[in-house]
Amino acid sequence: MRFKEFLLERNDEEMLKLWTLDDRGFDKSGKKYVLYHGTSREHYNEILKTGLKTPNHLLDDPRWFMLTTDKKVAEKFGKGIATQIITVILKVTILRNKITELLWNGQDVPGFKDKQHAIRKMIPMKYIKGEKEIKGKI
Repeated sequence: MRFKEFLLERNDEEMLKLWTLDDRGFDKSGKKYVLYHGTSREHYNEILKTGLKTPNHLLDDPRWFMLTTDKKVAEKFGKGIATQIITVILKVTILRNKITELLWNGQDVPGFKDKQHAIRKMIPMKYIKGEKEIKGKI
């Protein structure tokens, strides 16, 4: 059985048990999971229209990391996606009971101290706000 099929056969309660959640990313109340996404101004304008989602050619791929618990990592990836003039850092806040619905299990990536996630289901704009703009060509 492929990994994706294995995950999709489980319900949310079982999925949460499989997850390796820790304190990284949770607010002080423990009810909200805070993540960041770095992108270009152009992609940000598209996200405003459609929400945050995995590119069509990578749908259902739990290895395509798009969110991180560390804002500085989001800035680094946002600056590296293109030679844009403005990089936008988005803050994504997800309620604890929506995590398994919207995100794939977080991964520890060698060389980084954050937890990185792939998007399982489109994240609506109600969970997203523009956190910071970084000006200057890379």
